Amino acid sequence: MAFTKRTITHTFENADGTPSSGRITFTLTKRMTNGNKTITPSAIAVSLPTSGQLSVELFANNDSGTLPEDAQWKMELHILGADPEEFFITVPSGAGTVELATLLPTQPFGG
Repeated sequence: MAFTKRTITHTFENADGTPSSGRITFTLTKRMTNGNKTITPSAIAVSLPTSGQLSVELFANNDSGTLPEDAQWKMELHILGADPEEFFITVPSGAGTVELATLLPTQPFGG
């Protein structure tokens, strides 16, 4: 099987309801290989548009045949006016879009 790509979407808003602005960076924690193709852990940086809506295409981490099986996407969130945050997500295989909220951990780090 080959790698699949998924479009990750989400809307960021400030506490007052206005769209957030900032930058989000996604970086693989490890290189991923599937068949004769390897994805290297280079950074993908996305600036939020004035609407605060994120839309980014990422390779799935858990396609059948992908090694190593524990690679994740490190997500660095830099929203203006907020403390930086870091999360690790697994992008599921398949087709279509994925809402980022379904991939985020339910507990903050250290919580």
